[in-house]
Amino acid sequence: MLDLKEREDKADVDLIEDVMRTSALPFKGNAVSYQKQGCRTALVDKKIEAMQRNWNQMMTNAHAMGRGLNDMGQDSAIAQAELRKRS
Repeated sequence: MLDLKEREDKADVDLIEDVMRTSALPFKGNAVSYQKQGCRTALVDKKIEAMQRNWNQMMTNAHAMGRGLNDMGQDSAIAQAELRKRS
């Protein structure tokens, strides 16, 4: 009789353990809250920083190209080289 009670208790404990494991959140990290930005994790911060670096690089490249071919004049060597690159 005692053995039967122990088996039932173990079955109950195993059932509770399974339910707790399946309902646990998969993410184990700590969220960091920034004012007016919600919760951000280190992974999100890394992605944002990478996107910001890429954006800054694109803006630097765009600034180096100037305003376009119309500003340079169609006869300039820079405009001709740019036209060759684009075609």
